[in-house]
Amino acid sequence: MAGSELARQPLAPQPVRGGTSSPTAAQPRSRPVGEMAVFRLGRSSENNGPRGGARGEFDRGRFNDLEPIAVVDIGSNSVRLVVYEGAIRAPTPLFNEKVLCGLGRAVSSRGELDPDAIDRAVAALRRFRALIRTLRAKNVHVIATAAVRDASNGDQFIARAEEAIGTRVQVLSGEREAALAAQGVRMGFADPDGIAGDLGGGSLELIDIQHGILSNAVTLPLGGLRLVDEAQGQLETARKIADR
Repeated sequence: MAGSELARQPLAPQPVRGGTSSPTAAQPRSRPVGEMAVFRLGRSSENNGPRGGARGEFDRGRFNDLEPIAVVDIGSNSVRLVVYEGAIRAPTPLFNEKVLCGLGRAVSSRGELDPDAIDRAVAALRRFRALIRTLRAKNVHVIATAAVRDASNGDQFIARAEEAIGTRVQVLSGEREAALAAQGVRMGFADPDGIAGDLGGGSLELIDIQHGILSNAVTLPLGGLRLVDEAQGQLETARKIADR
């Protein structure tokens, strides 16, 4: 794909399909565009399945008195929902699900979001709306990044997305995206000093962090899906594009 700053934090997801698994289970294999990946984070109960507790209940993390926060990240490659236990420095993720929609797959070559990718994303957002209601998260943040801000039909997609998810979608600038990535680093490390990078499907954001001060944020038109699109799957061509 972030308390209130939508911070991004390294996660250790546990696949839940097919039964319970160890917290140190390997990451799942890569999935084709359009397939859904579902992860359940937190504690589970042997007697009540991967979600734990009685039917209709869910793990609220370490602090039961916190108000859950839902974050939906509409990216160039995937659309993801993460529900956190609340607005604290290092919140526990209660639920984590993503759908690989490929919104940015043809933005570089055609300048617009693919209609099939839009349908997949809208369907995912409808499902996320139901999950957010089930998880009783009233504080909801929905953001969109490079593919939506660069596409000629981005506004039309946002209208459908807001109807599906039931709340406003904020389209981040590249600089804002870089700043949020840096805030995630600041929340996970004491007094970080260096450059934070966020490589997505459609763009690369870089920002300098020095003793808690953020500066020199830049966004570059580099990303996995964008390179595949521009290079037509040719590795050498992709290298030349990245070196420009």
